[in-house]
Amino acid sequence: LCWMAVTVSNYTQTIVAGKGLVSNEWKLIVSNSYREASERAAILVASRIFEKPDLNLAVSVGMTPIGTYEHLTNLSTRQVVDLSNCHFLLMDEFFSSKKETKGPHLKDMSHTLFNPANIPREHIHVPEVELSPEQALSSFTELSSLHPIDLVLCHCGEYGNIGWIYYTQKQVTGPTIINLDGRTDQESLGYDTCISLGLENLLQAKELIIFAFGLNKAHILKDVFNDTKQSTTVSYLLANHPRVLFFVDREAASLLDNNESTSSQRKAIKGFDIIDDPHWRTNERIICVSPHPDDTSISAGATLSFLSKNNTISSVIATTGHRAYIANTTPEERIKIREEEAREEAAHLGAKVFYLRLPLYHRSRVEEDDIRIVSDYLQNEKPHVIFLPHTGDAHPTHRAVLQAFLLALKSLKEKGFEY
Repeated sequence: LCWMAVTVSNYTQTIVAGKGLVSNEWKLIVSNSYREASERAAILVASRIFEKPDLNLAVSVGMTPIGTYEHLTNLSTRQVVDLSNCHFLLMDEFFSSKKETKGPHLKDMSHTLFNPANIPREHIHVPEVELSPEQALSSFTELSSLHPIDLVLCHCGEYGNIGWIYYTQKQVTGPTIINLDGRTDQESLGYDTCISLGLENLLQAKELIIFAFGLNKAHILKDVFNDTKQSTTVSYLLANHPRVLFFVDREAASLLDNNESTSSQRKAIKGFDIIDDPHWRTNERIICVSPHPDDTSISAGATLSFLSKNNTISSVIATTGHRAYIANTTPEERIKIREEEAREEAAHLGAKVFYLRLPLYHRSRVEEDDIRIVSDYLQNEKPHVIFLPHTGDAHPTHRAVLQAFLLALKSLKEKGFEY
């Protein structure tokens, strides 16, 4: 089991400011490998979908993001997350009057993500290759305005570009027709025209995930993070977009200074950062959400015991757990036994205990009364840090409890509740 920690009072634990860039909220996330980074990105995307089931995503083609798409598909197949209510905008598509094969990017994405994840065709928005480029541009522009982008999945190109979006001309535009004359066949695949989503839509997106992997990206990343003139698309976005997450591996980050890559200073095992500083968190209210009465110690017991030395810890028992097998007992007796066990567990961890007794346990789905109970608790407790079930957790009760907390946090945020 793996629990994830959510910092309520701040969006990210570590904000890394590049040299000479405008100080916006962006984060460099360094992983040990491509696979590890892809899985971490997929888990983050899944958490955004938990928060907003009809999320609007702009997605790019290519080998770089395929690992993330495969992990998302796996989560979808296991019914951990439902992608079918999301809307997907393809970041670019090729056109040609000479080639019989049309829409190669849609074909690639259908094979990689759309078909395996059972995305309805009406939720896939692309430049229509059956139209002329001018007509397709008009249609795609309208579609992009109807589905404002929440999250972009893209990767850093060899010139600091993102797909066919270049900032060398210092222009911020929406969807654009790009003439591919003079491009190599490797770049254009033999097509003569491309329609791109445009830099303006990236700027207006709520959040960007940018990938960069391998030693061949090390010099590019170093240049991007030191580009005070904002001469490339990526450096421009780092300086001007409010929220950018950069997922890279150790090789791509190898030429960055320590102040540009704080993650490399931490101890890590199998991709997990090891925090051994007892003052990492002090004088804060930390809660651990336990879907069943025994999940606190199973999931994060050692961590909570470690943090209890300098913080106030609460074990929040979400359900009664009366389905547990205890011979010759009634449901009421099992509830009493399990809640007493949770009380003793909390005492060993140096924590307080709260019982939410969420109704979702009886019906296996989240409804408004669950969200209200969680919201009331959060408003009263005002936690700084929340430990929640991992978004990849396959247990249905764990997933339902996670959904109830994420929806409650979203509701409180929309109401302007701050602490």
